[in-house]
Amino acid sequence: MSVLEIEDVTVEHRSAGRTVRAVDGVSIAVRPGEIVGLVGESGCGKSSLARVAVGLSAPRSGAVRFGGRPVTPLGWRRRHPDEVGLQMVFQNTAGSLNPRRTVGDQLADGVRNGRQVRELLAQVGMPESAAEKYPHEFSGGQRQRLAIARTLAPEPAVIVADEPVTALDASSQAQVVNLLVGLVRARDMGMLFISHDLALVRQIADRTAVMYLGRIVETAPTERLWSDPRHPYTRALVDAVPVISEHATLPAVLAGEVPDPANIPSGCRFRSRCPHAMPTCDQEPPVLTDDDRTVACWLAEQKGGVSNVDTR
Repeated sequence: MSVLEIEDVTVEHRSAGRTVRAVDGVSIAVRPGEIVGLVGESGCGKSSLARVAVGLSAPRSGAVRFGGRPVTPLGWRRRHPDEVGLQMVFQNTAGSLNPRRTVGDQLADGVRNGRQVRELLAQVGMPESAAEKYPHEFSGGQRQRLAIARTLAPEPAVIVADEPVTALDASSQAQVVNLLVGLVRARDMGMLFISHDLALVRQIADRTAVMYLGRIVETAPTERLWSDPRHPYTRALVDAVPVISEHATLPAVLAGEVPDPANIPSGCRFRSRCPHAMPTCDQEPPVLTDDDRTVACWLAEQKGGVSNVDTR
């Protein structure tokens, strides 16, 4: 049974008199102890979906359920006790740590006593002395650890991690990712891990969803998606990952620019950049299901989909 269910969610933003549909009918489910990766280029709607998933903003339509209960968008009132088990790790620690309060005071907001504050710090690999300091006294990687400790305080059942390591150096990225994965496995939590880095998601996610211009174009168990991508956009993301080998080659570059989200192409949204676009791509692509995989592409109707086509 899924602990977090995002069902047919649509998110719209208004800017300069235009309405932009950042998320258009997205459905994702996360089970206890499972890491679901959500990948896609910047601007595809990942962060908009993350905010809706934890109730920081309201969807235009669709539903989000946590533990079977509808998630109430946050207002001025305290969050319902049944929903505090749904927490978020932000990309920027300024979104989760108050610079004017000590770390210990902030962790104490979600626990009953000082002993639990020390336990939280120990779980994220920080010394007890960190409780007396302020966020600005730590490095970026340390602040993210402290932000994770604050996220863990209410003993969440699900964490939504929105680009949690993008702003960190490579060493800190590895440490924070390993910390998150270890905590998820040890606590049997679910995690929706959002990133533009498919190679990173491959290392940690059980299942992966690929998002393009507000829609999910492919989902599959991570290793299946990596070794046998069926959608041309997924294949382009895989081909763009650098590969270490004795024969030096540059990673493939996806041609073209992401279309204006306020003026989305008809039919398949990827067709303006797809090397395999056909006349039928002017129509809405089918969402085909094969075991535990979904693909929204006309090519997927052919046996093997894009894997049968030379994309290099």
